[in-house]
Amino acid sequence: MTLNKQKIHILLKGIETGDPDAALVVNKQVYVQLHRVLAQDNFVLSIGEGFWDGEHSAFYDLFRVDDNKLVEHWDTIEQIPPISEWKNNNGKF
Repeated sequence: MTLNKQKIHILLKGIETGDPDAALVVNKQVYVQLHRVLAQDNFVLSIGEGFWDGEHSAFYDLFRVDDNKLVEHWDTIEQIPPISEWKNNNGKF
């Protein structure tokens, strides 16, 4: 069985058993903390922190809402350097 087929098998088995960790085989993004949610008109921005493929990261997700549905999504992920590499003490958030 190829690696991709193994990942799909793990994902489907997780859906069948209700295991939320199964999604990690295809989605390497793990949210740990939500810092801010900002909304104006039909746009919503969420600013969060977590891990992307094991790297400490910041997540910015922008959604456009229309007729009470999410109709568009943009995102960006930025690695957060170790504290020893920060240029100031303000932190990322």
